[in-house]
Amino acid sequence: VSEVRVVNRNHARAERLVRELEASVDLDVRACQAQEAFAESALVLQASAAGMGWRDDSESWRDCVSKASLALRHVAPSAVLFDLVYRPSITPWMVAARNAGLESEGGLGMLVAQAAAAFSLWTGAAPPLDEMLAGLC
Repeated sequence: VSEVRVVNRNHARAERLVRELEASVDLDVRACQAQEAFAESALVLQASAAGMGWRDDSESWRDCVSKASLALRHVAPSAVLFDLVYRPSITPWMVAARNAGLESEGGLGMLVAQAAAAFSLWTGAAPPLDEMLAGLC
């Protein structure tokens, strides 16, 4: 990673996150507007709750897909989108990415990895990953 660009609906919050990140990483981190942030990005990490629990037949869903599609027009053609949202398993951002021919992944794998780490910390035992994954489907 050569740089991290942070976007937030509230620019002051983006700047605060940049200050926190700069203290722990040795690379260029900056707050910017969406169009600049997406320009030629190789990886888009969608970390808002946008789409969380929405149904794909709702007006909010369609609006989010539309806005995400506009934003993703500026990414590199080989960009990958990772959406931290895990419910629904296919999010509006993932739909927009796939419509643009981009690879995308949802947050379910991350959720399982976090649960596995917590299980290990609390019990000292290896997590039952197969059962954990089966319980999600």
